[in-house]
Amino acid sequence: MSKKFKILIIILSILSIFGCFVLIYYFGATYPVYSKIAKQEFEIPGLNDGFVPQGMCFVEEQNIWLITGYMGQENLNSRIYVVNPENQQQEKYFYITNTSENMIKSHFCGIANYNNIVWLATDGYILKMNLQDIIDVENEGYVKIVSEFDTKTGADFIFANEKYLWVGDFYRDGYSSVPSSHTVKINDLEINKAIALQFEINTNEINGFNEIPISVLSLPNQVQGFVQTSNGQIILSTSYSIPNSIIYIYDEGIVLEDKETLSLEFGDIPLKVCCQENLIKKIEAPAMSEGIDIVDNRVYILYESACNKYKFFNRTRINHVNSIVLEDLFK
Repeated sequence: MSKKFKILIIILSILSIFGCFVLIYYFGATYPVYSKIAKQEFEIPGLNDGFVPQGMCFVEEQNIWLITGYMGQENLNSRIYVVNPENQQQEKYFYITNTSENMIKSHFCGIANYNNIVWLATDGYILKMNLQDIIDVENEGYVKIVSEFDTKTGADFIFANEKYLWVGDFYRDGYSSVPSSHTVKINDLEINKAIALQFEINTNEINGFNEIPISVLSLPNQVQGFVQTSNGQIILSTSYSIPNSIIYIYDEGIVLEDKETLSLEFGDIPLKVCCQENLIKKIEAPAMSEGIDIVDNRVYILYESACNKYKFFNRTRINHVNSIVLEDLFK
């Protein structure tokens, strides 16, 4: 056998192995638990226009979903889409301006609402808007923010219920610039480097909530979405790039024996942690899960995997919001 022929065989063998790997990667994705309990809901808007979805919330009074994100091209303005779940149609999208009516082009993250208030989390800030302005704005129009608040976190996700507003960090080693003051050592094997702040909603305040957090919750890495159930359990959507997402379900945060508060810019804030001790369950899900919300005992999950920016190298391209019955997450 000639040397050239041996080299050819080696090259073909390498290509065959690589080809098998690619086939397994693209067609071998399985999520046995998730696939049984997840339901396809409405189509995610803007995917073919360069929109990269990040956060969402349901506005019960108007029966609409608000979906935030940024555009894959840096020179384009970030958007918020309005979606009608009944006809599963995008009603419109709009842009945001600051109090000086200058366009806000930041990385829109999570979104939350309470009564006539809508809060947008972006670049460390919570931006407050009036719901009525969103209802009234025309397609491709502009909504002016009412106020802004520096959260001293990454403001990478946000969630509101009837009493509290939560906002917090996405942390990943080598990627995030989360302050070291957010690091909590739980034990020799567990160290959390992200937090969520809990604020009490107060519509008499300019930002719609009291500005000193009532508690801080220590979180694991890569949190993209956060909700709290009526029973106090914490559900997290975690992901980064093409590995599987993980949905974590925790019981209420626990207090560490040797660390009852965390020193932050706001002062010493009562501390609880999410850790292995209060972890109820974790579920592997398709890659690139983002914001989540909870409506009528269903958890809704947004994905960015089917947007133009990422879809060509993703093996699972989720172009619809998915939902899971809350009790199915605990089985």
